[in-house]
Amino acid sequence: MEAGSLPQSVSRDHALSESASSESGEADAHLGRGDGSLFDTADSDRNLGRKAVRGGAITIFAQAVRFVLRMGSMAILARLLTPEDFGLFAMVAVIVGCTEILKNAGLSMATIQKKEINHAQISTLFWANVLISATVTIVFAAASPLISWFYQEPRLIYVTLALSVSVVVGGIAVQHQALLRRSMQFGRISMIELGGIFSGIVVAISMAWYGYGYWALIGMNITTATMVTLLSVLLSGWWPSWPSRGTGALEMVRFGFGVVSYALLNYLSRNFDNFLIGWRWGAGPLGYYSRAYGMLSLPSDQLSRPAMEAFMPMLCRLQDQPEKFRFVFKQIIRALAFLTMPAMAILIVAADAAILTFLGPQWDQAVPIFQILGVAAILESVFSALEQPLIACGKASSLHRMGLIVAIPTIASVIVGLPFGPQGVAAGYSLVNTLIICPVLFVFVAGLTPIKVSDFYQSTLPPLAVAMIAAGILFLVRTSFDLQHPLVILAIAGVCVLPSTIWSVYLFRQVRNIQSDALLKSASAI
Repeated sequence: MEAGSLPQSVSRDHALSESASSESGEADAHLGRGDGSLFDTADSDRNLGRKAVRGGAITIFAQAVRFVLRMGSMAILARLLTPEDFGLFAMVAVIVGCTEILKNAGLSMATIQKKEINHAQISTLFWANVLISATVTIVFAAASPLISWFYQEPRLIYVTLALSVSVVVGGIAVQHQALLRRSMQFGRISMIELGGIFSGIVVAISMAWYGYGYWALIGMNITTATMVTLLSVLLSGWWPSWPSRGTGALEMVRFGFGVVSYALLNYLSRNFDNFLIGWRWGAGPLGYYSRAYGMLSLPSDQLSRPAMEAFMPMLCRLQDQPEKFRFVFKQIIRALAFLTMPAMAILIVAADAAILTFLGPQWDQAVPIFQILGVAAILESVFSALEQPLIACGKASSLHRMGLIVAIPTIASVIVGLPFGPQGVAAGYSLVNTLIICPVLFVFVAGLTPIKVSDFYQSTLPPLAVAMIAAGILFLVRTSFDLQHPLVILAIAGVCVLPSTIWSVYLFRQVRNIQSDALLKSASAI
């Protein structure tokens, strides 16, 4: 089911514009000012499997580069800045994340999910995003004294005002990026993301080197948002016209609200720990917690989610073919699990070596937090993908219920663990996510999509077993030979995780063959 209906193709809309009203004519006249492939997905539909796999490969490669950049910058900045600097930034970053979701308003996913779109619709959504972003920015900036009072930290007033700039800047490029993702132009998307990250890192390291402290992190945020917006506009080649009525954009807005309600609930529940740790324990402990969480979330953020985004257009176009949809999703989940689960399990065993190597000896208090959160991180690749089949099947209205399933137990676990410090919060978060939330969500998603509950377990149990074996091997080798040097430990960890990584690449390539009759028979038999 799509977000709305558009019986005409883009080219037909353009042809009929001569006899339409002048307002519609002006909107469609701008179609020539952008890349026509952004609206016409006929070629993508004909080569769906090939483009999705190619896009997934490009995305994973780009995200691997992004992962290296993030880890490298984290290692440098962790030595130039203090845990308190990271904690101060994290206090406001929690709220910045909410504004990022609100400025998007789910309208990017509405553009990707809809089967047919035209220039007038996307132009209307563009201006909606700009208006929402400006409003959110004003409210966020006005709330700076309240944020400062809540944390009892006067410096947060200026931090909040500065970070509000990135919100309105980022809102300009929401639809440009959505069009690129919809047309599966993942090469351009990767250039945009890497360009933004690299420029932000250069600014952050330069500012930290010259003693600007936590302002280096703020500079990175603003620079990245600005560069991503500029590159998105330039590389998409699309320019909006003025908004117009009667375009069908309202249905897309309604779809977007369903997406954003879930995203906001999910984000708040997953960042409620930072919010309360900063309030109860201060910037220093929050700095340790946020860096441990940040390191563990990198594989999911840089690999799992982007890979799902690469295959999202494919899933959307298979929403009326249940067996194909189910098989493709299983293959993606299995590949992601083999890519991330062994790595996460091994990092738990090598936590002290990883923290010492990438952050430095002054971050040793983050090691136990890192190990405890690692339990939840093992399932993160699966957890982060569960919303995608609902969106692809047009079930955005059910996402808010999914958000409540996540939010209520997560918030409760954080509150229970808070008196015991960051480690207590980490323990509660990991237990609830592993034992309660994931199994319940499996049942919830299976009830609304072609996917079965057994599909989740068939896709995740084999890589989970491999993860346990790999972690066990590393533990035995480390204890038997009394290994102490962190680089030696990490080198052995890399060898342990290599086979599962190679296997995940093979599984991603298998998706290329989904259109063959033989594979469809196999899919039906699974």
